[in-house]
Amino acid sequence: MDLLRLVNPGAIANMPLLTVLDVSGSKELGYIDREAFGGLPRLQTLHLHACNLSSLEWPLLAHLTKLKTLTVHDNPWHCDCNLDWLIQTLRYTRNNIVVPKATTITCNEPAPLRGQHIAKMHPVQVK
Repeated sequence: MDLLRLVNPGAIANMPLLTVLDVSGSKELGYIDREAFGGLPRLQTLHLHACNLSSLEWPLLAHLTKLKTLTVHDNPWHCDCNLDWLIQTLRYTRNNIVVPKATTITCNEPAPLRGQHIAKMHPVQVK
């Protein structure tokens, strides 16, 4: 999936039997629309690691009620209020989602937060 750059609204939708979605390693993937995933009632595992994602908004994942595992390491995260949900998920095991390699997920931007481990951050740091 090296040519995958973005995922538009509804691009991955209406697949009621899908349990695993893996777009990891898509080095050009920099954007996933908050409405990209719909009609995936059984999705349990979502692999988004080793892409070029700098942000993910919670509405993208909020309706994935069966999601248990989310891999997001090795992405150049821009730590702002859009990632507050990820900080809370990592720090407090919010939403019962397991995030493998959570301790390796760091901020790339903004410069004052570069290299900070997201799992050790407080939500107030990105407000």
